[in-house]
Amino acid sequence: ENVQKAIAASVKRQAIKSKTVTAAGVELTVEVRLAGAETAFVNDLKKIPGVADVTLVSYNGDYMA
Repeated sequence: ENVQKAIAASVKRQAIKSKTVTAAGVELTVEVRLAGAETAFVNDLKKIPGVADVTLVSYNGDYMA
């Protein structure tokens, strides 16, 4: 919940694409639309208690065959 609130406060749009729950914890894949080029929110997400890893991936629409 804290992660979702932090993301919502930092990006233009968000959508949860997958959620995996295991004994080790929860893994979320979230698609975000940034308002600009600011990516510092990724560092802020890592500071949230319980968050082990945060990865930001840029997608340009190309697929590799």
